Amino acid sequence: MPPKARFTKEMIIDAAYDLAKEQGMEAVAAREVAKRLNMTVTPIFGSFTNMAELKQRVYDRARREFLSFLRGALDTAPAYREFALRWIQYAGENPNFYRMLMTQEGTEQEPMTELIRELLPPLTREITDTFALSQEKAEEILEYLVIYANGIASFRLRGTEPLPQPEIARGVTRLCTALAAQEA
Repeated sequence: MPPKARFTKEMIIDAAYDLAKEQGMEAVAAREVAKRLNMTVTPIFGSFTNMAELKQRVYDRARREFLSFLRGALDTAPAYREFALRWIQYAGENPNFYRMLMTQEGTEQEPMTELIRELLPPLTREITDTFALSQEKAEEILEYLVIYANGIASFRLRGTEPLPQPEIARGVTRLCTALAAQEA
């Protein structure tokens, strides 16, 4: 008799993650995950209390990857510009995860500002230093920058490109410069 197939928790999370990336979190159902692994649903419910727990694990992984991608902006100059461009890029490359992270559907999630909280202090410091502003004003500019990036990302999710890529990059710089000039 051939040995029984063994499905690990990680294999199940990987299958659910791939399903969510391709079709959205709403597609993550026990039968669909099981079908991807060519198994029954029994190993899923043997590994997870319920589907909400599995979906939370998918969300947590997507969140970590989004933050890691954004964190890469801190290694560039100006980091605030790269942060906004990466934000927009992530939405274009991972539309289902971006929707999930921004709309916070189907999982126990923190607000979007909490999602990126760890990245805000170094970005705020850079804006403060670059434009000689108070921390309060730099935080305000960063807030507008996130709104701008999220707006462009929303257009991308709808399949429209409001501006060519080089213009988006210039727009980020112009936005920060104009807001800083207002405060000077």
